Amino acid sequence: MKMLISRLSLAGIAIILCATFLVAQPDTLWTRTAGGDLWDAAYDVVATTDGGCIAVGGSSSFGHEKGDLYLIRFDADGDTVWTRVFGDEGWDEGRGICVTSDGNYAVTGHTFSYGEIYADVWLMKISGDGDSLWAKTYGEAAGDFGWDLCELTDGGFLITGDAFYSETGWDMYLVKIDAEGDELWTNHFGGYNDDIGFSVIEASDGGYVIAGASNSFDDGDADAYVVKTDSDGVLQWEKTYGDIGWGKNDEVHDICKTSDGDFIITGSTESYGEGKYDFYVLRIDPAGDTVWTRTYGGSKNEFSRGICEASDSSWIIAGASESFSEWNYDVWAVKIDINGDSFWTAQYGTPEDDYALGVCAGADGSFFFAGQTSSPEEESNFYIVKTEIPSGIEEKFLTVSDIELKTFINRIAWSISDKRSGNVKLDLYSTDGRLMLSETVLHKDSWKAPTTLSQGVYFAQITAGSCSAKTKLIVIR
Repeated sequence: MKMLISRLSLAGIAIILCATFLVAQPDTLWTRTAGGDLWDAAYDVVATTDGGCIAVGGSSSFGHEKGDLYLIRFDADGDTVWTRVFGDEGWDEGRGICVTSDGNYAVTGHTFSYGEIYADVWLMKISGDGDSLWAKTYGEAAGDFGWDLCELTDGGFLITGDAFYSETGWDMYLVKIDAEGDELWTNHFGGYNDDIGFSVIEASDGGYVIAGASNSFDDGDADAYVVKTDSDGVLQWEKTYGDIGWGKNDEVHDICKTSDGDFIITGSTESYGEGKYDFYVLRIDPAGDTVWTRTYGGSKNEFSRGICEASDSSWIIAGASESFSEWNYDVWAVKIDINGDSFWTAQYGTPEDDYALGVCAGADGSFFFAGQTSSPEEESNFYIVKTEIPSGIEEKFLTVSDIELKTFINRIAWSISDKRSGNVKLDLYSTDGRLMLSETVLHKDSWKAPTTLSQGVYFAQITAGSCSAKTKLIVIR
């Protein structure tokens, strides 16, 4: 189901009678750019315990011109705590970062400087002060690239990316490493064309799920490609998602696990949606079967690159939008619930081209978007945005009648200027149009969802006298 979202509207909301509404864009706490006159780009970001963040990427402005791994730590106010550059004469780059259970950080990417063969996967463990604790390389093919990593419950690490094999070409690559950085095993997946892993996560059963893209299983262009393995890296299933045929590219770049063991994956699709490319979000079950599929976007291009879970069991999807940009491309974010319904969209940017390539939840309830901004004068710079995002809907309905509505998590409040309207009637509907409950509210100006009402998204209709208005209600348990 296509969900067309304008920059200042919510998709899927029911028709509002006697009312129009405004959705407040999440407040921007600060934005920062970092880099030099050449190429600099951030690909991933993690939150720090002090309310700041660490962004990782690559830089040819500092260190060596071919490119080095580049790290920046910001405090809660956006001030730079430290910057670090790691690399040598070859092309070296950081692609993924995660917080480790001992309070340090692990970074992956690739290195042409320290690898044994052409390019190797690079794993580095750093302290909170940015000091390198150890660094290791891994590779068995003609070229091995690390795109993402996660820390495992046993204290080790899992890295995914792609590697070139003479028999099959570029394959999705997976390597497991222990807590000291020693390689335990590797495996690769795909067919006889190009396959890649962009993101990896540990599943509830101790196995692993990798999300990426494949050209091997479709006679046309790329498909979204997801692989499930057991704890030893042995393939359990592999599935592709998207349309079949030429000119239909689909890929997924990031993955999150839901509380019930499903997975939400995000990327971009050329097969479905309104524009040439749209945000592409799927929820799949542990067997890889599709629970639901959503697209978000406008008439031009939208590319999704990151997803993270918020404290209210919703998800923030981040990327870039051409359709809703005031210039060319801006950072674009969509907040969705467990059913894929959108709470709001938000846009951030400069007069240049701006992209979010990673997103994370902050320790203080904020969110961080990390990516790049480019201009004709400078190739590109790190671009970091910290936003203060409310946990739920805060919609104010400005009516042309005598009712004013506000919605909060689990609660609706109203103001009726004509006191002669009498009691208020409230009807609550599910998103598929079923009447869930109907109540007459006596002598009150608010209503709270009963504890028997399941978590989810609902539409409430408030009727007072001859006027009626509808709003979306989010119920969280």
